[in-house]
Amino acid sequence: GIFGLFKFTALGAVLTQVFVAISTPQTFLLIIYWYSGIENYLVPSGGSKFAITAPFIIPAATELGVSIPKTVLAYAWGDMMTDMIQPFWAIAMLAVAKLEFREIMGWLMLVFIFFFVVTSIAFALFPFF
Repeated sequence: GIFGLFKFTALGAVLTQVFVAISTPQTFLLIIYWYSGIENYLVPSGGSKFAITAPFIIPAATELGVSIPKTVLAYAWGDMMTDMIQPFWAIAMLAVAKLEFREIMGWLMLVFIFFFVVTSIAFALFPFF
């Protein structure tokens, strides 16, 4: 249903223009990276997220002249970034290790901060390569 709203109404075109307006070819990948991380809290499934978002980020990338593969890469890394803050991937491993979420969250926050800084710098520089 959400996909249909973006694909078959003017909402997708409006959001395309929002991304074009707030970014340049040099900042687009960094903005998509951050956007994907924020969106990961609202739609936690990577495949579903991309189906919802593709109708407006792909046209925005095309309009700005940004590579589609680089855009998809920035989007995927943004999704991975926030998986360290809400580590549902760790549920099975925590049971095996006999740990609880509260025992790993401090460490994951440190990893998240480091990862966020390094990858933000990387996506800020990525358009130049």
